[in-house]
Amino acid sequence: MAGLGLTIEIVEKFWLGICDVFVEEASENPENKRMETAWILKYSDVKCKRVYKNSPIAVMDNLRNEANQTIELLLSKEYEVPAGSKIVYTEDGVTTEFRRTGKVQIYPSVHQQIYLEEVYKTI
Repeated sequence: MAGLGLTIEIVEKFWLGICDVFVEEASENPENKRMETAWILKYSDVKCKRVYKNSPIAVMDNLRNEANQTIELLLSKEYEVPAGSKIVYTEDGVTTEFRRTGKVQIYPSVHQQIYLEEVYKTI
């Protein structure tokens, strides 16, 4: 892609989603002096694209039907998204929250790919 003269601005025109990236940070609670974690917004309104790599297939697991699906997120490689981040993705008015993002794969073109390991909830 990079050899074709594509820039992130051109690629993002085809990405219909936006996302917010949250990272979990620990800090000391001043009231009880305990270390506590909280989700902190790292990036907001990032242009991105969600890609489904396979169709969900229901599998009986622990007496419940579970549907496993591989989902990846494409976004500009200028954003540093650590593994374990929470992503809130919005497209066509539907917002979905993902957690426990996988390790980032950065490509020599203009984007990076992040596997979304678990769908947390649709908002």
